[in-house]
Amino acid sequence: MQNAGVPFEKIFAEENPELARRYSIMQAPTLLKVGADGKADVVRGAAAVFREIPSLKVLA
Repeated sequence: MQNAGVPFEKIFAEENPELARRYSIMQAPTLLKVGADGKADVVRGAAAVFREIPSLKVLA
């Protein structure tokens, strides 16, 4: 994602249990996409995350 110019933050669920509970994160990797409207979409599992990466766009 970094190479595609998409801003991201890597967060460890063990260090952020409240955030993990808020979005029901139970496995790694999990991609949490937050839109300009603040709505979050959760993508779980390596295969799903890797399929999703090409479609990510930077919202300016």
